Parts: sequence; C-alpha cells; structure tokens
Amino acid sequence: MKFIEDKVWTEILNYFYKKQYGSIKGNIKGVQFEALVAFLLKLLFNQYEIEFHPTKASHDGSKDFWAIDDLQELWWAECKNYTQNIALKELAPTLVMAELNDVQHLLFFSYSNLNKNLKRHIGRYAFEHKKEVFIYENETIEELLFTNYKEMLSDFLGQQIKADFHHSVEIDFYNEKNPKLIDKKRFNGYYEIMDLAVGEVYNLNVIAENKHKFNSCTIKITIDESEDNYYFEFLSQDKALRNKIMRTIELKPNQIVLCKFKVRLIKYRERLKLPRLCTEVCLNGVQEAKAKADSVAYPCEWNRNNVLIGKHYEDLINIFTHECINNSPMSGFLVYGGGGTGKTRILQECDAVLTKNDYHILNFIGFDKNSSWKDVVREITYSAFAISEDLAFHLMCETDDIVIPSLDDNIKEEIVAFFKLLNKKEFAFEELHRYLKIIFGKLSQGRYAVIIDNMQSYAVEIIDFFKEMIQYMLQHQQSSHIVLLISINTSLVFDDRYLDFIGEFSRIDFLCRKIDGFQNEKQAIAYLKTILSLDDYPLNLPVLRKILASTSLKPKYIQQLANHLIISDCIEFKNQHGIINKSKELEASLRSIPDDYERLFSSSYHMILDKYVQWKSDIYDFISLLHLFSTMDESLLDILNVDRKIVQALVRHGVIKNEGDHRNKCYAFEHDLIESCLSTDIYPDLLKNAMKYLESYQDLFHTILRDKQVPILLYKLSHRMYAGSELITINKHKVLYTIPNKFIFNFHTYLLDNFINKKDEMELNVFIKEVSECCKYVRDHISELSAEYLFDKAFSHVFDIVSNEKNILREQFSFIIHYCENKNRLAKADLSRKIYTLYYERLEACVLNHRDMEREIEYAKAYLENRIFVCGRLEGASLKYVSNLNNSMMTAIAWQFHDILLEDCFDAANLFFMNNEDLKRGIELLKWGFRSFELLPAHTAAKFKVNYYSKLILYQLITQQFEDAIKTANEALSYIKDNEIINYHIFFKCRYLKYKLIALLLIGDCSDILDSTFEQYETNLSITHTDKSDDWLFLQAKYAFLNNNRDNFESIFQRLYTSMDYASSNVNMLEELALKYKLLFPEKIFSEIDDRAKSLSLVNKLLYMTPNEIKAFNADYISKAVIVSIDKKDGFYM
Repeated sequence: MKFIEDKVWTEILNYFYKKQYGSIKGNIKGVQFEALVAFLLKLLFNQYEIEFHPTKASHDGSKDFWAIDDLQELWWAECKNYTQNIALKELAPTLVMAELNDVQHLLFFSYSNLNKNLKRHIGRYAFEHKKEVFIYENETIEELLFTNYKEMLSDFLGQQIKADFHHSVEIDFYNEKNPKLIDKKRFNGYYEIMDLAVGEVYNLNVIAENKHKFNSCTIKITIDESEDNYYFEFLSQDKALRNKIMRTIELKPNQIVLCKFKVRLIKYRERLKLPRLCTEVCLNGVQEAKAKADSVAYPCEWNRNNVLIGKHYEDLINIFTHECINNSPMSGFLVYGGGGTGKTRILQECDAVLTKNDYHILNFIGFDKNSSWKDVVREITYSAFAISEDLAFHLMCETDDIVIPSLDDNIKEEIVAFFKLLNKKEFAFEELHRYLKIIFGKLSQGRYAVIIDNMQSYAVEIIDFFKEMIQYMLQHQQSSHIVLLISINTSLVFDDRYLDFIGEFSRIDFLCRKIDGFQNEKQAIAYLKTILSLDDYPLNLPVLRKILASTSLKPKYIQQLANHLIISDCIEFKNQHGIINKSKELEASLRSIPDDYERLFSSSYHMILDKYVQWKSDIYDFISLLHLFSTMDESLLDILNVDRKIVQALVRHGVIKNEGDHRNKCYAFEHDLIESCLSTDIYPDLLKNAMKYLESYQDLFHTILRDKQVPILLYKLSHRMYAGSELITINKHKVLYTIPNKFIFNFHTYLLDNFINKKDEMELNVFIKEVSECCKYVRDHISELSAEYLFDKAFSHVFDIVSNEKNILREQFSFIIHYCENKNRLAKADLSRKIYTLYYERLEACVLNHRDMEREIEYAKAYLENRIFVCGRLEGASLKYVSNLNNSMMTAIAWQFHDILLEDCFDAANLFFMNNEDLKRGIELLKWGFRSFELLPAHTAAKFKVNYYSKLILYQLITQQFEDAIKTANEALSYIKDNEIINYHIFFKCRYLKYKLIALLLIGDCSDILDSTFEQYETNLSITHTDKSDDWLFLQAKYAFLNNNRDNFESIFQRLYTSMDYASSNVNMLEELALKYKLLFPEKIFSEIDDRAKSLSLVNKLLYMTPNEIKAFNADYISKAVIVSIDKKDGFYM
C-alpha cells in the first residue's frame, strides 16, 4: 500500500475484526480481512439498499459475501488478503462458482494489486459471460479507509496524514490470435502473435478499468486510420467505418471491462500492422485522456491461403447464413463426402460468418488428431461454465478445490460431481449421460456454435452426445440459440452409425449437403491460378482444360497439382508471385499429370525424396513416427532425436504442417489424404517401422512418454509384452483406449497375434471367443475384406481344436459360421461350402458326453445344411444342393428349430423368385417363414428380426404394397440402428435401402425422399467399397430413366455395357437397361455394340430391334418380372 505499512495493516485488521465480533480471537488474516470488507460493503452499497450477507466458508478458509438487489440480481464479493500477487488458480474456483450460482455482479477485494495478466482474464470472463465485475485493490481500499476512517487511521499512524490519491482510467491494449480451444498439453498463456497469416483471425482487445472511486466515465473506442486496415476484414457485429467510432461504453466506479474486435487477414503483404485501437476517456462530459495501442509491423506468412472459389461453394455459405443463422434458434449444417472436396474450407468460411453474427464459437477443426470424444465434451463444458483457457488448465488439477458457498441445491451438487467426472482420465458415456442436461442447459443460455470437423475420426460416442444435444435443444428452442456444424469424410467411415447420423441430421430439416468438389474446369483453373499467384495468361492453356476435364475437380487435388508444379520447378516464386520461365516444360509436365490424387501425390513425393536422397531413411523414420503419434511437438522431436532439417523440408513442400505457433510448434500431416497415401501406397509398413524405431526408447514409457497411451499400447502388443489375462481385459475395454480409426486393423491384428501366442495360457473356449471378437470387430467396423486377413490367420488355430466339450464346441461353431459368412460376402462361397461340409462331418463323429448335447448338435448340423445350400445357390448350383435344404427343413421341423426353419423357408422361396417360376409357391414359403418367426422367443427373435424385415419388405414389393414396403424399410433401418447385437449391420442396411429405392422408383416418387435415400445407399455402399458396383449403377440408370434424364442414362448404360462381365449373374440388369435404351432412343443405333455378347445374352439383339419389336418385347419382359409396378410399365427381376 502507499501509506499504510504492514505492521499498521495488521492492527487495522484486528480493529475491524474486534468491531465485528467483539474480540481479537481471529488470527487468520483472511478472516480478519473479511471483517474489514463487511464494513466497506456497507459504505459502498447502503445508499443502493443492497445488503450483503456472509456465505459459508470458501475453499481458502475465508468468507465471501452475497446480496440480492431490487431487480433480483445476485451480487458476490470475493475477499483475497494475499501479500503477494494472486495466482490465477486462486480465482478459477471463484469464477466457476459465480457462473454456477448465476452471479450477475462480481466484486474482488484484494490487499495486493492484481497483475495485468490476471486482469485480462477477469476482463475476458466479464466479456464472454456478460457480467459486471468490480475491482477494489490495494490503494483503492486504502483510499476508502482514509476517506471514511480518518480518526482511526490517525490513532494507528500516530499522526495526521494528508493522503493524495491519483484517479484515472487504466487502459491496457493487447492483441492475440483468436483462441479456438484449450490445448492441455502445450498451453502457455495467451496466444501471442509472432507473425500474421492469411485467413487467420485476430482479436484486438482493450481492457478498461475505472479507478475513480465514485465517478462513472465514458470511453469511446475507434480504429486509427491506416492503409494496412484494408488488408483485414472486420468481423465484429458492430463494425462501422474504419475511422469512425467502433463502440462507446459506460464504466461505473471501479468497474473493469474488456472490449474485443475480431479481424481476419484477407490479403498478403510482406509486413503488416494490425488495425490499431484508440480510446478517448470522458469524465462528466469532459475529455480526460486519450490512448493508442502500440503499432507493430508483423512479418506476414505467405501460406498461399485463399478464399473458396466457385458459385457452388458461395451458394452453400449463403444458404447456411440464411437458413442456419437467420431463421432458427437451433440449426445445423452437415457437409459430407470423400476426402479433399472442400468440406473443412466450408466450415472455416462458416466460422467467419458466425463470428460476424456474434456467436461464441467452439471450433474443433484439427482437434481430432490426438483427442477423443471425451476431450470434446470437456471443452464444450469448460466453455459453457465460464472456464476460459487458463482457468480450465488450472481446474484440471484443482477440481477438488471447488466448494460452493451453499450446497442446498441438488443441481449444484450434481455439477460438482460432474466436474469431478470430467477430471477423471477415463469415463464411459453411460456415466456422462446423467449430466448431459447440465451441459445443454448452460449452452442454451448463450449463443453458441460448435464446429466438428472429421466427425468420423472420433469414437461413436460422439454421435450419441450430439444426438442428445440436438434432442434437448429442439425441446427447448425458446431458450436456445445453437448452431451445430459438422463434416464427415465418408471415405474414412469405419462404422455405419456415422452414415445413420447423416440421414437423421437431414430428416430433422437441418442443412445437409454432399460435397464433391468444383463443378467445372473453369472454377478449378481459377483456383489453381490463385494458389500459384499467377497472372491470367500462363494457364490459359488448352492442355490444362483438357486434363482437368478428365481428372478430379476436388480442391485438394488442385492444391496437390500446384505443389507438384512447384516441386518439379515449373513454377518459381519472386516476391510471392508465381513465374513460369519455361512454358514448354510446364506444358509437358501437365500432360504427364496423373488423373487421381493418390498417384499425383506419390509422384510429387518421390520427387521430394530425389531432392533429399541423403535423408531418405530418416524421412521414412519421421513419417513412421508422425503416423503413430498423429502430432509431434518440439519436446517429442527432441526425445526421439528427429532432425529438424527433415521436418522443415517436409513443411516447405506441403507434406506436413505446423499446427502450433512459432514458440510452440506442433507438426501433423497436412491432410488425411496425404497420410493415407503415405501409409497405404508409399510405405505400407509405416507402423511396423515405428515400432522398430521405438525399441531404443521403451525405457521412457513410464516417464516422459507415459501419456502416449495408444502408441505404448500398440508397441507392447506388437512386442507381445502382455499376459493372456491382460489381453482379455484389453479386448473387453478397448473402447476406453480410444484407438484411432486408422489403427483399428493394426490393433486387432496385434491383439490376435498375442492371443495365438498365449493360446496355451488360456481356456480354449475363451481363446476361441476372443479371437472371434477380434475378427468380427474388424468386419463390422472396417470391411469384410480386411476381416478376411484376420479370419484366415485365426482359422487353423480354431479349427484344429478337436474337443467334445460343450463350451468349446459352441464357440468353435460360432467362429466357423462367422468365418464362412465373411467368405460368402466376398464371393468365395465355394470355399465356405467346403469348410461347412468338413465341420458337418466332424459334428457327425462327435461323441455325446452330455445328455443335452444331442439337441445342440442337431441344431448345428441343421444350420450347416442350410448354409451348404446357400453356398450352392451363390455358386449358381441351387438344385445340386437342394437336398441339403430339405434335410435342414426336416430336422428343424422335427426338433422345432423355428429360427432355422425361418431361414430355410426364406431360402426356399428364393428358388421360386429367381426365374418367376411359381410366385404363389414362393409367397407361401415366405408366409411359413413369418409364422416361424412369430414362434421364436424374444431374445432369439431380436437376432433374426433383421432377416425377417428383409423378407417382409420383399413380400410387400412382390404383392405391390409399395407404401407398406417403404414404411417397413424405415422401421427396419431404425431397428438395426438401435440394436448392437445384430451382425452384418451394413449388409442389411444396404438391403433395406435398396428395397426402399425399388419401391420409390415403382411408385414414381421423385421427391427429396428418393434423393436422400439414394445418398444414404451410396454412402453405405462406400463403406463396403461397392459404390461402383453393377447394382448401384443399375439403380442409378433406373432413376435416370424415371426422370427422363437421357444423357445420364446413356452414360451409365455405356459404362455398364463396356465393363460388365457377360458371364455375370447380373447380366439381366444389362438386358433391362438395353430395353429401356431402345425405349428412350427408338431410332438410335448404339455405337458401342460388341459382338462378344451375342452368344451370352439378349443385349445386342435388343439393341438391333426395331421400335415395334421393342414394344412387343417390353410387354412380355415386364410380365415375367417378380416385382412389377401397378401400371405394369416397370418391374424388377430378382
């Protein structure tokens, strides 16, 4: 303090404590200081009739005060009698609890001065949560004492002192990068600006603190005039002309306020100054002081970043602005599609729109690299509860310090329990579920936007979280204003629930768009010229237009094309402008450009390796490590001895990027597509190499590398360092490890190898169950093709087990069924049939050592007979194996195996539908199967209901109940989504969607429902890598025919005609399309006719027919279809 020494200060505290409590018992300075504050509060607020009351003891042992004014608003005074500067962590619990208690006015009384950094945090808290905050510190408290307790001070000081106090408004300007989210691992305070980058958003901040004891003041904030200002876009909602008043604020005595203005750099210059804030303080209408922020010229990073080009993208942003921001309190925008189509860029542009509209934005772009769905929940919660960047950092370790002044409210107790749950390293969604209403309730009180990029990179729990959020917000629309923006890369989806989410998002009238890239070569060329900073003339080349007409129009492909031209020295840069010195070399390079991203990147990457031959091995090691760790900061590079020259070279050539800043660099692959190309095409053994590299560092796993949970887990599995019991625990609780999607296959391959290695340590039934779970998980979350590798690896170890033990036989039988069904999905029914037959023979020779085993053995044999028949049908030899079907049915009837009888009836019905031989008999078999389903116990019915739905929809299609078929398909899709016990989720979902499409096409429904169903079907097929299959193209052609889209129909027909194997079982599709081709083009001769098909199909004969011949043939053709439209003008064969 200025006039009062420490010794006197102690006497003063004792004086007020005695005056308050009648004794001098208290020797805790915090408690004594609280007594002083009680008197000061009366002095300050009695005139406003605001009476403060002490709370219960707070976390530091002192007491605070609360009051309610005549507007029923809550005031809270916090007391800090610290001789040293108050640490931020001391205020974290206070600010959190102020938010929990809905405090509108917060007062800080502090013996020591609050430092500038702390005041910035307090100002940010007040700004983001719209609270009034007042600070009474050090000399302010001293002045209050001299003003109101002169005689008491004279007694203590021993003399009359004339105290002279200076009054002013303290102004603190500071600029920062617009913070997105908290980075717990490398957070270092404010987002200091070292340089500028095009596309980045910057905050221009000014903290104003009114140090006048009793007088309010007015502050006008303006922007200093500068030509540099025109390089920036002003994003603040209350923006005005750049040299006019931006904002006027009123400050009450001792109030602290933060004003924030956001600007985005939109154009490059070598050095630039951020727009400069100016303030003018007026007291009682008289100008008192002026101030300006420092003017700093920052170097500008030339990152070749630019705005999206193309009307398609611009229209999407405009639609988003109109539909998501202007029209609805709860809205959403989801973009989906393959990699490199511009989804992330769209989200970034929407971010700017949201900033202009004063949203509190939680931007998770790039967050998925090393974070889990739990981290997303934590970030959203911290923001909703006023825990800004540094406060959250402290709170992660200080949660137990939080004490609420009054815990009478159960909700507050739940909130404290909720924070403690978040502070746990691991928790399940079920634990979180009870607290969701707390998060959503806080979000609904503000104006928030949540941006989730690459949603498929997180575990599926993130879907559950956002579905719950959407449901809550839609039920509380009057109180909420939330925007949810999401992107999903469908080419990287490993679980079909993400595709379900796309459909559900669309069905609740949220904006949902598939993004494919630029719409024409002109847009792509304009984008390429912008990236390369070229003038118009160099790339107005016919060769480039021709190349782009036959290649990808995805933005990422165009960016890689630009990189390729730079790496190949066709383009050089002078003063950040692209220059072409050798146009002939450029044209020659363009002619040899691969037409897909993967080969283009591979070509560019090998050119990079040729430039750095001496580092080739080191680059391989670094790429391996980055693939394993996803991101690598400076400390990890040091620990693993990575040469910085390699890192800098790969950044320079666009392979990796720095996601941090100059002080805290953190490297990641520039894009998912790059990592995918490197890990599949160029270095297929990246993970294996990373495991080998880490062998020299495994002694650090328990020290400085201990937080790298997934890499350590993979390493230990790859080196078989776990016991059998540990492996079982890992397999059971693997969801808690949040294994990235890219490692699901590797993780389960390692796990399977470990189980095989530890087979002798385990009970055989447990061993079979665990290896089966590994294989099935990969099948259900990646693909049948990936699962085949694991199934084949495990097969001999399971099949070679010969035992009569019931538990072993059960698990072995289950494995065999899943193994062979996976083969069937991959068109390898001949192999499946042989294995089924071998296992059937083994069961026949099985010695029955349990009385109840006879029934189970008969069940297994009946089921195997059915599957042998199905394999025969898939091989095109149904009649050859019909005896197996008969045997299965007889056994099922005799033993009342209703589930097997259901399968038998359905499979038998297919025999009569294939060639439309006896529809009536086929329908009767379906009905028999339906009756068998009704006799199943509930737990068994749940398992077979997916097949029941499939045949019920088929029955409704055959009997022309098309509306019912659509309704049942929707019901089936909903059922499969909500049941985890079902196998082959994707297979049945594709089946239901296909049947739904058939029904919609046959009733001529050309509405949005048909379009969205086609999109869902396509995205599901993309998971199984069959989105270019004959089935898919056939349905697209039927759609084009229905809409009379002649050009599209002709293009698809030509594609099928030239590519289909005429021995294919799908040749009847081509026959129908040939028929429709002649109906659309009766006089046209198809130019691609190939005589190779004459002996195998009717296709060419149809293409040569006259219009009258086609008309007669069409009537006969439709009459033989299994599924026929009501007007008998269209139909489908089975």
